[in-house]
Amino acid sequence: MNSRGLFITVEGGEGVGKSTNIAFIRQRLEAAGVQLVVTRERAVHPLGRS
Repeated sequence: MNSRGLFITVEGGEGVGKSTNIAFIRQRLEAAGVQLVVTRERAVHPLGRS
C-alpha cells in the first residue's frame, strides 16, 4: 500500500511550550511505530534567532 505522509506544524510565541509539545507528539508517534522527521524552521529575522 502506498500512503501519503502528513505535515504537522507547531507555531507560537516564545516560551509557550512548542518544544514541550513537539517532544510529546514525537514520543507518542514513535511509540505507535510511526516514522517521522522533526525539523525546525530557520529564523530569518534577527529576533527569531537563538
